[in-house]
Amino acid sequence: NPLKQNFITPANVSAANTVATELGVTTADILAFAALESTWGTSNFAVQGNNFFGLHAPQEGQIGTVTGKPPYRVVMATFSSFGASAQAFANNYGDIVQGQTNPTAFFSALQNSGLFGIDPFTEEPVPSYVPSGAATARGIAAGLVCTP
Repeated sequence: NPLKQNFITPANVSAANTVATELGVTTADILAFAALESTWGTSNFAVQGNNFFGLHAPQEGQIGTVTGKPPYRVVMATFSSFGASAQAFANNYGDIVQGQTNPTAFFSALQNSGLFGIDPFTEEPVPSYVPSGAATARGIAAGLVCTP
């Protein structure tokens, strides 16, 4: 998968590992969360502003903002790098997932917070969010283990 190859870079893995260690979660969960929120780094917010975690402005560590296209029109924080975006997630929302080492528990905690995995139009939880996130994390974990 070219998207995955371009996203799972040594720099992103290192930054995710730093945040994962800080939060007591797995590197794969942090990478999977970023992959889902940023469509493997291809979303407008990731491309234009290094915002890989769906972080609305204002956020600690942001360097600017970018406004979403209609119909969303949300103002998102921009960051200098994947690592800065990951650290902002950890600083502002890390308590939501602290110590969750099981991918299903990790993504359930995010969705149960009411801040992630919520349909912006219906304001209801997206049914596929937890299973998709957990499956993505398991796939990334398998790849990380196999990578020399």
